[in-house]
Amino acid sequence: MIYELFELEKNVELFTIFYKDKPIGYSSFENIEKTNSKVNGENIYIESASFQYFKVRLTVLGQNDKYKLYIQMAVNWPYEIQEEIKIKLSFLSHVFSKREGERSYNFPFDSKIIQPHRYFIMPFCITDIKTQDVISISFENQFNENWIAWDQNRGIDMIFNIKSLEELKNHEIIIRPSNVFTDIFILDVSMISGGFNGFFRWFKEKERSKLDLSLYNRPELKWYGESILTHFTFMFGKEAYDYEKNEFAMDKILKEGEEFGGFDNLLLWHEYPRLGIDQRNQWNFFDDFPGGRKGIKDIALRANNLGVKVFLPFKPWDQDINTQEDEILGQFVKLLQDTEVNGMFFDTMTSIPSGFRRAADSVNKGFAFCTEGKPRTVENLELITGSWDQFWNKDCVLEINIARYILPEHGSSMISRWHVGISREKFIKRAIWNGSGLVIWQDVFGAWCPFSDEHKALIKKWKKTLKENANIYSGKEATPLLQTLQLTIYCNYFSDGVEEIYSLYNDGDEEVIGPLINLVNENMNSIVEIWNERNVYINGLTICGNILPKEILIVKCKEK
Repeated sequence: MIYELFELEKNVELFTIFYKDKPIGYSSFENIEKTNSKVNGENIYIESASFQYFKVRLTVLGQNDKYKLYIQMAVNWPYEIQEEIKIKLSFLSHVFSKREGERSYNFPFDSKIIQPHRYFIMPFCITDIKTQDVISISFENQFNENWIAWDQNRGIDMIFNIKSLEELKNHEIIIRPSNVFTDIFILDVSMISGGFNGFFRWFKEKERSKLDLSLYNRPELKWYGESILTHFTFMFGKEAYDYEKNEFAMDKILKEGEEFGGFDNLLLWHEYPRLGIDQRNQWNFFDDFPGGRKGIKDIALRANNLGVKVFLPFKPWDQDINTQEDEILGQFVKLLQDTEVNGMFFDTMTSIPSGFRRAADSVNKGFAFCTEGKPRTVENLELITGSWDQFWNKDCVLEINIARYILPEHGSSMISRWHVGISREKFIKRAIWNGSGLVIWQDVFGAWCPFSDEHKALIKKWKKTLKENANIYSGKEATPLLQTLQLTIYCNYFSDGVEEIYSLYNDGDEEVIGPLINLVNENMNSIVEIWNERNVYINGLTICGNILPKEILIVKCKEK
């Protein structure tokens, strides 16, 4: 049954145990007992075997195209003195081995390409390239906030530590079974058609079905998902403050923002790093803003009239240990009423304090929340409709944030405060390749890191492109890392059901000429490259063209 489920050759070991550094394959186990039955339409298959001190039980439950595989083990050590043992799930690198042709593998924690999310953890995905059949394998307990080192279920080791086919072939995981049968691995197995695109659509629908997306669909909050450029406004630096007039230089900020294509949001940052020099807390600092809270309100109303929204920051670390929740909520509501700003940025946070959404709705149903980190729980993914996609000093073009593709309507602005020069160009390219907005941060708490004229022009061009194609980039069909026809070409896909965009990037050092990627939708027969005006064409069902090293092409397709 298990060999049939994964289409394995008979010479493949299901698993291998390493005991005193000697490998013991499953084929060495004896006294096999098998049962095969059907209860309420669900197949139940159990296989038990033993070898010396070891006993193993394999159980398959399920039907049609969805199954659970339980791998359980028990060890009766002589004198109850344990020895170290390891296990390798040998069969995983041999799925579809009965078939001829190549297989492709996608790993959820591929450190080079995928920026993972603690809630949206993709399964292993193994694809038959010829037929585009897919077997999806996920591990129960693949991430658990309460996970502890002595948990017997080792799924978390599999999902976090295997990032390549080589690691999949050679992994060895320490296990600590007791003298009674214990779950070592629980695998959720699904059969899917349509290749990686079909797999990701299935995964996305499954994950989205768990969420209440009513806030994302609230008309009053639509504006935030449509925002493209946010300016981090460090209030008392020379970029943002006119020291001769002793006032916030909003007109200057917005005028300079035209070089970037125009700012959609301003994040007014005026407390940190000044907080802590005396007894004032963050709420007091809103009163000390130039003109007080009325000054903030005047700025917000003026900005809104110009089509720009205003955010204020919240600091979770600036709270007295004796401060009560009701007091914080009261201060928050009063701030909204006094200033009439449009949103709040939650510094260092991936969540919002209890009651904040309800409190905001009592004042303004269109008040937006943005956290510095991606929300990690169902509750906060539902309540927080935007967050930063932040990264630090790394080579950052070839990377996708999985959450951006699961929830395309979640405002996800890219930000890297320290990238300058060629690294900043890569940071901008990363946003372009992923179809995302940006945070423009130049005055980093006094460290002046301005954008060059070339970078401003690149961002201005990108904002125009993204705005003109907003429906496509925010479409529910967004899919990362489609299978391409060239080793160095990577592609992210976006569609609103009417038009499509293939965002292609050449990670190689040589120009690629010829076939690039097969069409997702066979009916799309009119294409144009809208970023570099490169000549592209369709040959049969294949997009062809040329793409230079480290270059992005944006290929837009529609039906004639």
